[in-house]
Amino acid sequence: MQKYCGKSLREKGMFWPFRLLIAAVMAMAILIMILGTIDYFNQYKVKVSWQRFVEAFENAHNAVTTPDNADKGIKKEEDLTLAKTTLSSDFFAKQFDLPKECITFQAPESSTVRILNGGQAASLTEETVSAAYFLCIYDKTSAECSEHCYISFGLPPETG
Repeated sequence: MQKYCGKSLREKGMFWPFRLLIAAVMAMAILIMILGTIDYFNQYKVKVSWQRFVEAFENAHNAVTTPDNADKGIKKEEDLTLAKTTLSSDFFAKQFDLPKECITFQAPESSTVRILNGGQAASLTEETVSAAYFLCIYDKTSAECSEHCYISFGLPPETG
């Protein structure tokens, strides 16, 4: 061991800053691992919620109802954690072979969900936890939409 003025460096307390630095680096590494784990599980929750959202639309699409039984055909998916994004009827139209004009988004006046383009899109302005309602109605009177689907956030869809 090195000597300084007749005493070892350990006796003079010269290693305490180094030990403090090591402890701080270890604490920072543990904190980064914890934050990374939290972020991973949050992203996983958003991904699973999106899958549930699409599956609920598919269930409504596969269980088309008539206008007089519309209340019985509503599919509800609760506690969805959806990321900040813009949802478009184009996605669902391509995915489920529907005309995009036959898919309508609805939401009450809210700071987190804004309806755009006359119901053809919904903008989620921040990560949102919400219930979503899905309803597809068979409409034999419409030339362009034999099936009209509604996606509503927070409240059951209005079909009028």
